[in-house]
Amino acid sequence: MLALAGRPRLGAISLSVNGSVIAMTTKGKSCRKRQWWQTGDDKLAAYDRKVEVWISSRHNIPQNLLDDLEALLNSSSVKDAPHDGTERVEDIYWAGTEAGLMGIPRFPGLMYATDGSQQKGNMGAGFYRHEDETGGFCKVGRDEEGSSSNTAEHAAACKALEDAIAYASSLRPLILLTDSKCLLMAIQKWIGEGIIPSIKASLDGDILREILELLRVRIDLDCPPSLSKSSHAEVSSSTK
Repeated sequence: MLALAGRPRLGAISLSVNGSVIAMTTKGKSCRKRQWWQTGDDKLAAYDRKVEVWISSRHNIPQNLLDDLEALLNSSSVKDAPHDGTERVEDIYWAGTEAGLMGIPRFPGLMYATDGSQQKGNMGAGFYRHEDETGGFCKVGRDEEGSSSNTAEHAAACKALEDAIAYASSLRPLILLTDSKCLLMAIQKWIGEGIIPSIKASLDGDILREILELLRVRIDLDCPPSLSKSSHAEVSSSTK
């Protein structure tokens, strides 16, 4: 490996690999956490290793693109914001993700992504509607009532379902993406015959009641929704 001092340059430096040249050498400031694919975590970890960009000796990369790439490599962002592109191999990449394997990118109806947050006792909930690229958010609860990330996730799903009912094109299939397994488990208890769940047993029963009522409305409209758990990175991509 070869490190270049100073500003990265278009390299014409031959490598031991035939037909390759170093286009840029820099030091990256962030990368995915180890084994991120097992957890779906999109947080980044800092590192200080040399990064080399190799390209075919038959091609050149414009300097402005190299500058953009260097800026990305030196980014200090705490999360990896995925680029939802559709050029060349990007469609193939997204088709191999959890959502892609379920055919969600080609879903013909309304697509919502939700997320909740809880930090220092403050809870927030938000959703994104892929159609029209719009969304909404709200603050959840009061500080003295306590807080939990599950409450925020429940509230985010509730806000999305409310928007779907009010939306002019709501009489269409709907899929809701969430990274909350607890939310799906809470709803699952109310699906099927021969079960007698109690809303009082749920820590977020007041919000869950609204969610169930909104789901019932869609079922009565003959447009039952699909709820799917995706990794945080994929949900973040949908909420971009």
